[in-house]
Order: sequence, then C-alpha cells, then structure tokens
Amino acid sequence: MDPVALILIAVGLAMDAFAVSLCKGMAVKKASLKAMLLAGVWFGGFQALMPVIGYALGSSFHGLVSSFDHWIASALLFLIGANMIREALSDEEEKVDGDMGVGTMALLALATSIDALAVGISMAMEGDGIVVPAAVIGIVTMAISMAGIKIGSLFGDRFGRKAEAAGGIVLIAIGLKILLEGLGIIRLRACTSGRSRPRPRRTPSSLRCPCASDTCLGARRSPHRGSASPNRPYASCT
Repeated sequence: MDPVALILIAVGLAMDAFAVSLCKGMAVKKASLKAMLLAGVWFGGFQALMPVIGYALGSSFHGLVSSFDHWIASALLFLIGANMIREALSDEEEKVDGDMGVGTMALLALATSIDALAVGISMAMEGDGIVVPAAVIGIVTMAISMAGIKIGSLFGDRFGRKAEAAGGIVLIAIGLKILLEGLGIIRLRACTSGRSRPRPRRTPSSLRCPCASDTCLGARRSPHRGSASPNRPYASCT
C-alpha cells in the first residue's frame, strides 16, 4: 500500500479513539503518564489487532469476489467515513467517565476499533499485506490516544467532533481513490505519458565493439558499429 495512504488511513481510524481519549482526559482532570499509557496501549492494541482479524476474514473469500473487490473495499471505507461524519454532526453527547479499569477500557477499545476490522477486510480485497499496516495503525492510534488524554485534560472536548469529521472525510477520499483505480480511471503508478517506456536493448559485453569514437581505425562509422555477430566479433572495428 502507498505509505501516504496508509498513514492517512491510520490517522482517520484513530479519530474515534482520539475523541474518546479527549473525554477520558476531561474526566480524569490530570493526565498522568499511567492514564496516557493505558489509553495508548488499549486503543492502539485493539486498533492493530482488528485489521488482522478483518484481513483473515477477507482473505478467506477473496477469490470469490476478486472481480469486484474494489467495489467492496471502497464501499466499506465510504460507510466508515460517512458514519464518522454522522456521529460528529449529531447532537448526542458522548458520556465517558474517568474509569480506566480493564472492563471499561476493553469495551471502549473494542467499540472504537470496529472500523479497523472493516478496513482489514478492505485491505484483503485489495491484495495488500497486513503486518506493516496493522503495526502502523496501532502505533499511530497509540500516539494519538495518548495525546488525546493530555489535550482533553487541558482544553476539554473542543476538538473531538471536528477531528472525527476530518477522519471520516479522509477515509471517504481514500475509498474514492481505490474505486477509481479499480475502474481504471486513474493509475497512480503509471508513467505520465500513459504507457511505459521500452527499455533499451543492451548488447552483450562479449560482443560489444571496444571502440568509443565515431570513427573506427580511420574509417566511417559502420551502421553495425557497436554490435557484432557471433562469427565476426568486433567486425565494425576492422
């Protein structure tokens, strides 16, 4: 997967965890290192695990849907992004207390990582690997969640909804890119001319003329200079 797209996906997926971390930061009042690490490990760990599970599920039936896998991948990202935007624009207030216990954090981490499960399925449809993406998603989410605890304790829930909406827009944009690539409308890895350039044919070094100038032993350059037949090596140099 394109590294830029991977980073954008990781940041987009982390926005749910960021919003919850902001609320946690508000609730705990003082962002201790322990609280930041707990949030980072829980949210980052689940966010790394869920794409792997989704990838395993997607790989099991990828052969059956390979002809329209780009539709599935893009549709999943569209739905995830649209849901994030809907939640950001809703009037419902997220009620999160300061409890950092195992049960509470596990439920919150699971709830905020469901989108990552769908992204793992999407990556399986695209035929990408999963180890590096899962690691990147987990690390990015861990860092953003830890930052969310700190920011929440300082500024409150001022950025949560905006960040979640921005994450949704990013995921929709990446879904659109996957769809356009699958339909052949855009080819980001293609040459700018629209077709690949042919590689120049190289003459084997054993048959290459040793002369480097435009004339060879005072004679005009032969049209066959620079190559020779196996029977007459360096024929144009004599």
